Amino acid sequence: MSEQPKKKRLDHDQDEPQILSIFRADTSQQRFGQLSPSMTLGQFYDAYVLPVWRTASSTKTMAIDQAALNHWASLTGDPPLDAISAYDTAAFVERAKLLPGKNGRPISPNTIRKHCTALQFILDRAGPGDDRRLRNTARLIDRPPGFQRPKYRKPPTIGALSLLEIGRWMRVCDQANTPARMRPVVPTKWWRALVTFLYNTALRIETTLYLEWDMLAEDGWLTIPPEIYKGREHGGEFYVNRHARAAIESLRHWRFQEIFPWKNWPNSASWLHEQRRRLWKAAKINRPGIGFHGLRKACETALAGRNELVARFVAGHVAGDDILANHYVDHRQIVGEHLEQLPQPTWRHDDNPNQMMFDWAS
Repeated sequence: MSEQPKKKRLDHDQDEPQILSIFRADTSQQRFGQLSPSMTLGQFYDAYVLPVWRTASSTKTMAIDQAALNHWASLTGDPPLDAISAYDTAAFVERAKLLPGKNGRPISPNTIRKHCTALQFILDRAGPGDDRRLRNTARLIDRPPGFQRPKYRKPPTIGALSLLEIGRWMRVCDQANTPARMRPVVPTKWWRALVTFLYNTALRIETTLYLEWDMLAEDGWLTIPPEIYKGREHGGEFYVNRHARAAIESLRHWRFQEIFPWKNWPNSASWLHEQRRRLWKAAKINRPGIGFHGLRKACETALAGRNELVARFVAGHVAGDDILANHYVDHRQIVGEHLEQLPQPTWRHDDNPNQMMFDWAS
């Protein structure tokens, strides 16, 4: 029997460029098609960025990418990668200022900044990848130009919904007529459950409509995978108190694996917000610019008034270098305890003007 050749031990620093070149040859040519510097930014995104860099990204992130690419193509003429210069990126920023914004207003600097960030992310993946964070780049161009993003402008602070407003919202849910044709889902129950759930968990609406029953454990803890949880590589863990659990149990049915079934989500997001505005009009709630996020703010306002650390845990905004929060505090114990005592809105009778967010159960 002939002696088997010994396997060569790979030296990380010495062999890394070879490994990456093999990876690029395989992924670029065989799996993702032939890459070329003559591709447009949109073509490169579809061929390389999506399958390599966006596999765990949320649908919202990819929608932001696509919106930015659409604006790039219309404002710059969509030049090939190797022809994109600092002039093109500067021209994009200037021309983007003429784009229409929401409600007939000019586009905001923060929106332009968001588009520039998305485009820079894509363009950098076509470059040499000098930064250690950018090892798996396509290396189609030598040095991607940068975008001079507008300075971030802090938007005006919009207050949380009050318990009085939440109660009014829940009271008019009997006027809801969507989701329709999804028997046995009843629109009134669906909306009241949604409002109750969002207020008691402080979850975002774009995350909530992706939730499925198998993510919820019997002890009330909800484990959300990273692909639907904004900005977290490892997902998130959230407590669902007795009020929220009772509300969603009224929707449970074997036909649906989603907790809140809603057709064609997230493509139908505009229809969902239109229905929310209709209910707000009936409830005489006039709070432009806040939407479903007002329920998240309401929950966090109530929690922060009693324990700021608990509010941070519930919001998912505990810093990675916070040693106390990440290594010493049993967040399950204090989060569950506080959320179970969260003040609740009243909606089965007339408004109670004395109802306060800080009126905690003893």
